[in-house]
Amino acid sequence: MNSESLSYRATAASMTTIGGIAIAFAVGPAMDRLGAYGSLSALYFAGCGFLALMGLVLGSPVWMVLASIFLIGCTISGGQKSVIALAAAFYPEEVRSTGIGWALGIGRIGGIVGPMIVGGLLADGMSNEQLFMILMVPTALCGLIVLYLGHRAKRLQLA
Repeated sequence: MNSESLSYRATAASMTTIGGIAIAFAVGPAMDRLGAYGSLSALYFAGCGFLALMGLVLGSPVWMVLASIFLIGCTISGGQKSVIALAAAFYPEEVRSTGIGWALGIGRIGGIVGPMIVGGLLADGMSNEQLFMILMVPTALCGLIVLYLGHRAKRLQLA
């Protein structure tokens, strides 16, 4: 493996984190102005599109792959960071720290189990394109859950 390949891999690995941090400057104000639930669900649904894009640009020029990884980071990594902010507003004060702690703990479990599942799927011969299409399912589910929670919160406020 040459140094150019290692440099590319290091850059690619960091792009999701950079994207997640970069989008925080836009998502925070959007959550305040437009509503937390709608902004966050839109982020997850956009992530579905960028996962599909990633499946299409594999094998394309490096800049296209890196841009796709960055956009996935903006939406999915940014969504995961923003959902913690939403959790702080979602849970009642008396259980807020417990709720956020559980959310972070479950997220850590996903961070461990997720790569194991992906590795198993790739080892079983799944193509990269198929994998990115499958990854759209949990991302869309996150968007739907956030929409549901927003609808539920609005309904409870009206009651």
